[in-house]
Amino acid sequence: MVTDKDFKPAKVPTPLKVNLFSSNSSIVSVQSSVTIDVEKWYALATLKTTNLTGTVTIYASAENMTTASTKITVVESERKPVSLKIYSLAKNFPADELNYQGLLVQVLNDKGIPCKVNKSTVVNLFSSSSEILGAPSTITIPANSSMAYTTVVPRLPGSSKVTVVASNFTGTEAAFSVYEPTPASLNLIMPPIPAGGEVLSACLILSSTGVPAPVQEDTFIALTSSNTKIAEVESSTFIARKGYYSLFKVTGKTPGTSSLSASGSGLPSGSASVVVHEVRPSTLFVSSIKPLAGTELPISIQIISSAGPPAVLADPLTLSISSSNTSSFQVPGSAFLKAEDNEVLVLGDVLSTSKVTVTVSAEGFTSSTLQLTPTSYKASLKLTADKISVVDRDIQVSAVLSVEGRPAVGVEVIWKGVGLRSTSTVTLPDGTCVNSLKVQRGENLIEASAIVPGAGLVVNTTKVQGLKEYTLDASSNVGAAIDVSPSGLKYREFTKVTLTAPSPVNMEGILGALGGKYNFVEWTGVVNSKSNPIEIEFKGEASRLSMKAVYTEDLTMVIIWLIIIAVIVIVVSLIVFKRYRSYKKAKAQVEGEAPEEEGEGKEEGKAETPQEQKAKAEQEPVKEEAEKPVKAEQEPVQEPVEEPKQEEKPVSEPSEEKEE
Repeated sequence: MVTDKDFKPAKVPTPLKVNLFSSNSSIVSVQSSVTIDVEKWYALATLKTTNLTGTVTIYASAENMTTASTKITVVESERKPVSLKIYSLAKNFPADELNYQGLLVQVLNDKGIPCKVNKSTVVNLFSSSSEILGAPSTITIPANSSMAYTTVVPRLPGSSKVTVVASNFTGTEAAFSVYEPTPASLNLIMPPIPAGGEVLSACLILSSTGVPAPVQEDTFIALTSSNTKIAEVESSTFIARKGYYSLFKVTGKTPGTSSLSASGSGLPSGSASVVVHEVRPSTLFVSSIKPLAGTELPISIQIISSAGPPAVLADPLTLSISSSNTSSFQVPGSAFLKAEDNEVLVLGDVLSTSKVTVTVSAEGFTSSTLQLTPTSYKASLKLTADKISVVDRDIQVSAVLSVEGRPAVGVEVIWKGVGLRSTSTVTLPDGTCVNSLKVQRGENLIEASAIVPGAGLVVNTTKVQGLKEYTLDASSNVGAAIDVSPSGLKYREFTKVTLTAPSPVNMEGILGALGGKYNFVEWTGVVNSKSNPIEIEFKGEASRLSMKAVYTEDLTMVIIWLIIIAVIVIVVSLIVFKRYRSYKKAKAQVEGEAPEEEGEGKEEGKAETPQEQKAKAEQEPVKEEAEKPVKAEQEPVQEPVEEPKQEEKPVSEPSEEKEE
């Protein structure tokens, strides 16, 4: 329950969230929070007990409010219920004829401890003065419950008692006080009145400690003039519910002074002096009431003489009106004053609490200014969105509107910006509203504004940086793997990565085995460079960037190895040849022939004679026999195989041929 400093119920202008805590949830648990709605001063919370007993303190706290607490004792009761007890939600109720769930009827045993009823129990209620406080005739306490809530309707100021009785139960009663919520003062604003003229800017204001105090229901104010020959006034004026001022007409009859009085039911009375003058107009006079941000402000413009008293016009007059700060206060640029009139009323829009000067001028008249300092509630509009996003992606932009730290419900928020889905949204019960933005490339400027009653125009902006997304193809002409740091599938605009091409890279196959390799030469693609590693930045219109590492063949080691192999082959060949010559020489010695060197002196290309060929053929078997010991040392011994008989040759000893 919300109360003022006098502990009387105080209605909240915006939804109020109240946080609830239990000092020992193992005994009594309570819901985490409740919300008191607009124009309400209380809310009900649910408590849940366990099988344990004891005393628990329940705490309630809210922003900009004094924390309150109450103690609850949980007991065990198995006795029979014998009496009733009534509790009031508040000691005082405002006389606003609204239904308040403000009474609690509880069943007690003979020890005064709450206990449950076995079956549904009907309880009768009686109000000692139903015209002051109305209550239902009966309520029902459900079976297996110890209490029930009921409503009351406070109608008129005063006191009343509510009695509760039930069959087989001892009844009880409780006293209630109903008061009328009234403003502290009623002020009349009276500009100078010309004789024979009318003024529309005379008004009355209801206030409390200097701040406008709206009435809780439609209210009529009675008006009287102490001297109707000098000034006449309307018999009454009307203030609509939630309003705090009203305009009324005063007619100046003859020069002089009169007193005006105003009074209304349940309101303090007020009075003001009216001076009626008879003069020629020469100066403009501007007056108004105290402005409240987010509302319309009436401004009265009069024509008066240089001495101050008002006067009437013989001819129509066009007035020029200007505001020194149109973002704070907007007013029509001109107004028209009819002949035989001396006053015109214009309405301006108060947008913020910034100070502003209103200037009124007309040809042939001394201009007049009006200094305005609007008051307002403190409102804030916060915007939330990703600071950086990918181009063409839909992101959420949230706005949170609050007044005096509480959510502002049902207020229209106007959006401006390229790519926004909606131009206006309405705040939800938690004060939030959501829009969608299709991100454009570059800076996306989003502006949200709202006109909050009592707070004026609230504006806020936020920026979202839209970045293009890129992919990277990094390759080489020899199939080498390129290292990309940092690695990824997608890269945002202005991201920098480092490409490293491995060098050298071994060739595949026999060339690689012989030391063949590829050496890095240069990069080609979006950047042409011989540096390795190289850093590139993602930018430009193309969404796919390519970089290729170019390598050249390096066969130096292959050539060196081939030379080494060739040298080895040559050396081995020479060794083999030398051994073969030694073998031939030994063979020749066995056969008794002269070494081959002796025949080296023969002329090259000389043909053998028939006699030489015959002698050579006769010597061939002898040579084969001479070779047998030598081959036996080099080859493993094999079993002799019968050879077909050869034709006998004309030699001294036949030789056998061995099969290798």
